[in-house]
Amino acid sequence: MKGDVLDIGGRDFFVFVGQNKKISFNTWTSLDLVGRATEFSDSRYKLVVGDGEATSFPDESFDTILNVQVMEHTLHPQKMLEEIRRLLKPKGVAIIVVPQTSAMHEIPTHYYNFTRSWVERAFPEAGLQIKNIIFYLLFPFMCIYAFLGIIMGLIFSFGDLTEDPNNLIITATK
Repeated sequence: MKGDVLDIGGRDFFVFVGQNKKISFNTWTSLDLVGRATEFSDSRYKLVVGDGEATSFPDESFDTILNVQVMEHTLHPQKMLEEIRRLLKPKGVAIIVVPQTSAMHEIPTHYYNFTRSWVERAFPEAGLQIKNIIFYLLFPFMCIYAFLGIIMGLIFSFGDLTEDPNNLIITATK
């Protein structure tokens, strides 16, 4: 992360980042629909109540945009991608995590799971260039985790997978 950071729906990520001296940034803005994010005394931090599909920020306002496990909770994910593209400064980076095979959570606002095919089509249509999808790097570990999870679930009857999503982690630029 660098420069001016927008964290869409991130709430408390700043707890970790603000205390980690290895992560440098100028400002950190958390955007939340209902203002549930934590307030901090750090002068670099600001909480803004708003919708990630249509913000009031000027074009090209942020160097880094985080959108971690948020896009499945918006009714119009393509609009959110287009807004992320609008807000990114030239050479800015968006870090986006979307669930591929997540069980329903935060009902009634979980609308989607996303396929790799959706990512490969939706990002370019929104004007974002995919730099990396970490799916292939993590795939062997996800297979082992899924296999062990099934075995453990059968043995111990812990079959509830409600919060064990298989995520796609994407970095993108304009």
